[in-house]
Formats: sequence, C-alpha cells, structure tokens
Amino acid sequence: MIELQGVDRSMVERWIDFANGGVSRSVADAQLDGVVAIHNILARRGVAYLADEVGMGKTYVALGVVALMRAMNPGLRVLYIAPRANIQKKWCERELQNFARRSWRVRDQRVRSLDDQPAAPFVSCDRLVDWARKATRNPDRDVFLRLTSFSVGLKDAEMDDKKSWLALREQLLAVAPYLVASDIDARTNDKERFKEAYGRALNRLVPHYDLVVVDEAHNLKHGPGSGSTRNRLLATVLGGVLEPPLIRDAPLTRRFDRVLFLSATPLETDFAELGNQLRLFGFEDLAKPLYGEHPAGDEGKKQHAHSFIVRRLATARAGDEQISKLAYRREWRGGGVAEHDDALAVPDLKQKLVVALMQKRVTELVKRRFSAHFQIGMLASFESFAESTSGFDDPDQTDDEAEREG
Repeated sequence: MIELQGVDRSMVERWIDFANGGVSRSVADAQLDGVVAIHNILARRGVAYLADEVGMGKTYVALGVVALMRAMNPGLRVLYIAPRANIQKKWCERELQNFARRSWRVRDQRVRSLDDQPAAPFVSCDRLVDWARKATRNPDRDVFLRLTSFSVGLKDAEMDDKKSWLALREQLLAVAPYLVASDIDARTNDKERFKEAYGRALNRLVPHYDLVVVDEAHNLKHGPGSGSTRNRLLATVLGGVLEPPLIRDAPLTRRFDRVLFLSATPLETDFAELGNQLRLFGFEDLAKPLYGEHPAGDEGKKQHAHSFIVRRLATARAGDEQISKLAYRREWRGGGVAEHDDALAVPDLKQKLVVALMQKRVTELVKRRFSAHFQIGMLASFESFAESTSGFDDPDQTDDEAEREG
C-alpha cells in the first residue's frame, strides 16, 4: 500500500485551480477544500465518502484527489466504476481531459502532459473480459468500468444446455492460457455458484489498484448479500466480502487498497444502506456501528458517519445571507396549495367527483401511453383549479390528441 501523507490547503493550491475550469471562485474554493478533506480521510481511514449535493462538482473533486495522489506517487493505479455507459464515457472522454487541461496547474508529466492531456495512461472497458484482456497485456493503466458490466446475464442451465455459460468461460480462458476449464466449473446447475467461480477467475487476472473510485455508490446499498448478484460478482472480482461464499476452497485476493465513494444520496432510508456499501469492500469496522441499535441512537450513527463522509449543501444568497436549500426551498410533500403541507381542501361532493374523474382520466392515460412510468411533473396541473382559458389542451404541451384529451 502506498503511503499517504496529510496535506493542507496551501500545498494543494500550488497544483490545483478549479476556477480555471470555468466555475466561480466560491465554488472552486469549496471544491479545493473537498480535495484536502477527502485526501486526508483516505490517508487516515482508507475509505472516504464524498456526498456533496448534486451540482457541486464531485467528479472534479475526485479527479483532484487522484491527481494529488499521483503527483506524490507516479505509479498510482486507479479503477473507476461508473454507474452506466454514458457516465463512464463522460468520465474518461470529457472530465478527465478537462481536469488535466484546465485545473491542474503544472505540466509535470505525471498528471498533465506537455500537450495538456492526461499524462497517465488509461483504458475504458465495456465488459469484464475486456478488462481482464487489457489488464493482462498492460496492468499499469487506469481503468474505467461501469457497474452494469458486473450484471452478467445467464440463461437457466436447462434452457440452452449451458451454451451461454460455456461461451462466457471460453472468452475468459482465451485471455489467460494458465487458466483451465476446471477453474470455472460448469458442472453445477447453480448460476450463482458459476458466477462466483467466474469472478474468482477474474480475481486472479486483474491487477492491484491503489484506489477504487465508485460513482453513484448508492447503487450498492444492498451490499454483498446473496440477493444482489451484481454486487456479489463485484465483491468477488475485487476480493471484497461475500456472505456467504458459495465456494470455500480458495481465498480471494484483495485487489485494492483504498476506496472513494461518490454519491449525492449516500443513504436513502437508513444507515444500514451506508454500512452495506462499506462492507462490500471489506470495511467491516466502519460498517458495524451503522447496523442495528447504537448506544447514542441515530445521532450516534450520524456522528460516526461524519468521520469518513464529506457533505456540503448548495447555497443561495438571500440579501446579505448565504442559506442552504433546506432554508430556501420547501418541499410540499404533504400536499397543499395555499399553505405549506396543508392538503388541498375539497369542500363538497361535486368537487370531489371532479377531482376523482380527473385522477381517473390521467391515470388511464399514463398507464396506456407510458406503461405506468412518468415524471411527476406530468401531474403538475393538479396543483391549480383556477379558471383557465387553456387548461390541459394547451397546444404547447403536446401535439398528441389523446394526451391533450387527458
């Protein structure tokens, strides 16, 4: 494991200027503070969670942390895991280039080359077998993957006589001649056991990474349990935690040292989701206080989470005061039109019938035209019953006669 020394702002300012990337000085300063905080948490804890609100530049903060680590350790290896293909492409084709060209101050041939491109070699992979192939040819490259690559679909054994299973195995065996068919035993009819064997073979092929960056990490909130096959394969390949392992005859090799999680919503219902994300990578000691009862209750869990999470909220200026969204925005989740959270009053039976008919008509339209999936903004007209000359049939809304009728 490479050694990380703590840094301070004055040190980081010599290398990074986010304002040169086009953001305001206040945003650039906040991003710089984020780099310092996350780097020092990684040095101390081995894992850090950047949970800034949407739009505050988590990607650039993460790239700043990676660049800082690489400036001090030129041989750094980084694995990036994006949630899906378009985000993966955005990371390696735009954000990485922009950071090197605009935000990193020095043409040091470590982070920024003489022609203002990323100095460290990198590769983007669509499939796990592509990653294995490219890693065996040259392990000293950063790798951009996507989480969906770990969702390996296999047909039931009886449906195609395991043809899809055998094809997956043959692709991997072709990458590394020292693998043999028995390493990925297809005699079982258990798809999950076969996937674990496949993941264990990959675990032998991929190199060791100094840092793993996981974007939109809340997608891993179900952790390493047997119910999430994608998460189990991820944990198997990287040598994280499996519960329970289906194959016990050989230990997995841990393929990473540190992990940086990125998400604007690190937990959606309770702290256990955050603990699941940590446990997937083997950070059991940090995860344990987030499960079950805590002596200090939820406040104790929150304080524990603050030891490895950095979270800042977007602000807006109101007069002479900077206030967060919690102060300047009310979410009317409990209903209400005239008063906050005071549900819409429907005083008589006639109006109740009108509301019911509107709801029924729109529900039918949504179900028929959009397969029951829709943006909540499509129902915005329920907020107002004021007399209108256009109403639902405003031609600017849609040209579809059925939708206008709805």
